Amino acid sequence: MDTRVGVDPNGPDLVLQQATLNVFADMGVQPATMQPDLAAATASTDDVPPTSSFEAPAGPDPDSGMMTISGTASDAGGGGVAAVEVSLDGGVTWRPALGRAIWSYEWDPDMAGGDVSILSRAVDDSGNLETPGEGD
Repeated sequence: MDTRVGVDPNGPDLVLQQATLNVFADMGVQPATMQPDLAAATASTDDVPPTSSFEAPAGPDPDSGMMTISGTASDAGGGGVAAVEVSLDGGVTWRPALGRAIWSYEWDPDMAGGDVSILSRAVDDSGNLETPGEGD
């Protein structure tokens, strides 16, 4: 009986193991011997960052006072958008948006504390990060 903390009684997660192997391929390494249930991976050739855009938010919701920024993101160079982030301070700090291809971010304008400069940026499944611009 194995009593170590964190041991999955169902065995290793093959999806996670394959994802790890794929990341190693992007780093230029592969194992000397391969588990039979995993596939050898090759480095990604995707070097094109994704793009994101958003609409200027409407006024605050009359009931909650919250504002919603929403937009879209796409990745022409690879397997898709992995995440979108939003900045309210011109790119000093970033917060995760909900969704990927269609995304939104809800915030309280009363907590902004001054001028707001909204930016969005997306990252794709190959780690390419968009260089954001206002309204992009």
